[in-house]
Amino acid sequence: MKAPEECADVQDIRSEIDHIDKEIITLIGKRFEYVRAAIAYGAEMARERYIELPAKVVA
Repeated sequence: MKAPEECADVQDIRSEIDHIDKEIITLIGKRFEYVRAAIAYGAEMARERYIELPAKVVA
């Protein structure tokens, strides 16, 4: 990857921007995996609380 000042022309600049965009998309995809894990974790916690709640109310 070139530093901005190393780019010889607009084509170099566009190429570097495209490279950065691809890295950003990859990182967003990885981030989404963590979001999905958090959603699954939250759903599991909600199920546990829902299942435990009636037992606490009855007691």
